[in-house]
Amino acid sequence: MKIAFHDPTDTLKVFNLFPIHSNVKNPATVVAVCVIIGESSNDLVKVGAKIITGKNYGNKYIFVDPDYEFKSLEEVELILYHELGHCLLDKEHDDTFVMQTSKYQSSFGDFRYFHLKEFFTATTDNVNSLSLKNRIQETDELVFYTNYFAFDSEVDYQLYYSPTEDEYFRYSNATLVE
Repeated sequence: MKIAFHDPTDTLKVFNLFPIHSNVKNPATVVAVCVIIGESSNDLVKVGAKIITGKNYGNKYIFVDPDYEFKSLEEVELILYHELGHCLLDKEHDDTFVMQTSKYQSSFGDFRYFHLKEFFTATTDNVNSLSLKNRIQETDELVFYTNYFAFDSEVDYQLYYSPTEDEYFRYSNATLVE
């Protein structure tokens, strides 16, 4: 799997010289694309594709519009999850947050855990709001945590569940309350 910032529209023009699999309906509106070299549902085309593409047969590439190199880390992350859904999990466009095409201008935001859970497990929680707290009680449970740096940005996300209040919440400068 290779991921690069490159104009997906130009990429599709170049790759159209080869047998490829891509679910792009309108190349003019594409901001990212997953390309699988040599993929075809036709067995005869597959044989020819293996001859033409050689060692590149079956290679997977994700190309993201270079303008997204300057977007927020969370916007790029959502696009990559979407395209990885196509390339690795064989997901089609649907009504889930990650696989909707209209969500490219968005990010996971406070509901990161729930969107990723839906993406990987196809289960949906009915959580419509999250409170923001500045204290963590001893009984509160850490449900999900991620922290990483990329593109000179940081994603720091911690989601807790309060059994006493029966609610999920995010924290702000959390400190343990004894």
